[in-house]
Amino acid sequence: MGKPNPFFRFETPEINGGFEPFASYLSDNLATVYTDVSGGSYVGLTVYQAIREIKALVEPFNEAPYFSNFAFVYPSPWPSLAGNVSLVFTIQNNQQEATMPNQRIQVTLDCTDGDVVANFFNYSGPNSVNSNYTTPLYPVEKEVIRSLEIYQQSGAAFFPEAYSFQSGLAISGLARTPDWELVNDSPVRDPLVLRPYEPLLRLPFEPLDKSQKYITVLIEKIIQQSLTDSDEAVLEDYINDLDMPTDWTITVAHPTATTFEVTFSTTGFRFKMVGVFGTTWLWQRWVANSSAASVSFLTVFGTSLPFEANSGRAYQTDWYDMEQVYFDCCPEEEIGYQQPAKSGDRIQFNIPQSANIAGVTNFKIGLFDSDNVFVQQVGTGVVPYSDQVYTITISGSEKATVVSDVADHSSPTFIVGVDSSGNNTTLITVPFADTDTGSVTLYAQSIIDYINEIDGYEAEFVNGTDLVFTITILGPYTGSVYLVYQAYTYDTSSNSVEACPATQAQATVTIPAVANGCYRFGLYNIDSISASDFELYAFSNAILIDNSDCFSRIIEFGSNENAIIQGFEYFGGWNQRIRVACNGGGEKPKIEEEIYRASDGTFQRPSDSSDLTLDLHTDYFDLATQKAMYATTRHPFLVWNDQNIFVTGDLEVTTTQDYTTQQSFRSLSQMRFQALVQGFQPDNNGCIDC
Repeated sequence: MGKPNPFFRFETPEINGGFEPFASYLSDNLATVYTDVSGGSYVGLTVYQAIREIKALVEPFNEAPYFSNFAFVYPSPWPSLAGNVSLVFTIQNNQQEATMPNQRIQVTLDCTDGDVVANFFNYSGPNSVNSNYTTPLYPVEKEVIRSLEIYQQSGAAFFPEAYSFQSGLAISGLARTPDWELVNDSPVRDPLVLRPYEPLLRLPFEPLDKSQKYITVLIEKIIQQSLTDSDEAVLEDYINDLDMPTDWTITVAHPTATTFEVTFSTTGFRFKMVGVFGTTWLWQRWVANSSAASVSFLTVFGTSLPFEANSGRAYQTDWYDMEQVYFDCCPEEEIGYQQPAKSGDRIQFNIPQSANIAGVTNFKIGLFDSDNVFVQQVGTGVVPYSDQVYTITISGSEKATVVSDVADHSSPTFIVGVDSSGNNTTLITVPFADTDTGSVTLYAQSIIDYINEIDGYEAEFVNGTDLVFTITILGPYTGSVYLVYQAYTYDTSSNSVEACPATQAQATVTIPAVANGCYRFGLYNIDSISASDFELYAFSNAILIDNSDCFSRIIEFGSNENAIIQGFEYFGGWNQRIRVACNGGGEKPKIEEEIYRASDGTFQRPSDSSDLTLDLHTDYFDLATQKAMYATTRHPFLVWNDQNIFVTGDLEVTTTQDYTTQQSFRSLSQMRFQALVQGFQPDNNGCIDC
């Protein structure tokens, strides 16, 4: 089954300084910087000499192995240095400072005619913050997901060499990446993902040359061999028999029957892999752009994989985990489309679970600039609760007690809910005076009638061997429901079900008054600036805020009843509302008529209907946006530029193909299609008195 195609597409982000786990790492580094810069005196230096010395202390933390990206921020505007002046600088990671304003070092230089006469430093110390993530989704796992999808569709697929596919299960040979399997025809991680993935650490590395690429293939072959045959002697022979490229050497350490350490070396470059056998072989692999002597990782880190960095982001100073680096190779061929927006736009859109919101029922939506620096909160997202259906059964023996007691009973009948804290909350009280005690059937019916008169509830009953009440609470409710009759309590906590549970979040956003430029939406959770949770879940595709734009229009689409349309869920009157670069190319009437010629030579029109058609065309869209536009036109409810329209026929795609250079190839295309304006036909009635 295909997936929905939204205009706003969210993916798990790379690490961001404003959120965990990177925020705590930066705070620790900032504390070290504070110790360094505040430990010296800059009195007697010129302002510019002092700045150079302070920046020299900060700069090593921006380089390997720390990658802190600290900025040295100058006073703005820069003042005249004549006379006495106090200059205030800050040392900060801009991403972190946007969400944690206290995470910066304030440097104050008091100056007289440009010479420092006093210096002061201020830092509040690291924040105490936490997060609750699932381990990151690594690039190799995305390959596995796609392979499983292809396998499910066609019965065959190629899988990454680091995985072994057996009977619907993709078994991982990497310590950092779990197994995956097909469950109900969908790829599922094992263990099951119950929380969003942690933002991924991705460190830039030099492009690999041909021999280095070949070594990465050998590493994958070793992993695959260990998954094919776990015998350690066979594996050792396999490794030793590998054909190495010129100028490369291989060193194999096999200290125990359950451990391997393999190092590939050439001048200025090395690879390493460590394997540990439990129920299967698991491996971790590293790369280093140096030729320094290799230390035994099994000696330093032990045998519990995965090992964690012990020198900034590095292992033993200059080694980096290959799952956490990317090799900066060719430029991206795909030219992305920037989704249009204007300040003041109020938009609504669906967010599927694939946007890394597993286990999250509500979250904040923020605007982030082109450097992924948090700007401000602009909206919220919530996974709506569907109707909750509860079944209350009074067994035959208990029913007899109800029958005998009804006539004498004078106390109210209660239906009681339990909130998340376990405290009883009365939902409905049915007065006994409003019940019919003529028989148990009439009694039950009167309870049902009373409940059905209350907004937000529906109820029915069946009186057979057992007396069964079915109560539906319309909308969000997560507690249990009880029927209390005299001293008898009938519990439904074990048999409540959601009626068609929602899987997609409903997002509501207002575009703020910010400078024109490129931004992204980010899904996140921050309890408060001083609280413990700083979680970032996903970033959207690019958004171009341009308040001078005259081409784009607001479109609204959805369903007038609970439904799933083109993979999008619509509950509780929810519809989507998005600005799209789509404009009209003209309006023209479309006429359908019947004409006949009377015997007197006159012409008559017994049947006449007319419609107004619109020729619509879009901006240059990337493929994902083209799919979103197509899905939009298939909705039963569609409003463009305040006109209710109905799209008919095919959507024409005009593609510009330029293969003259690799860089000039364009994957963007315009779309053209025709729509009918709903309700255009005026009334026709040949007899006004009829």
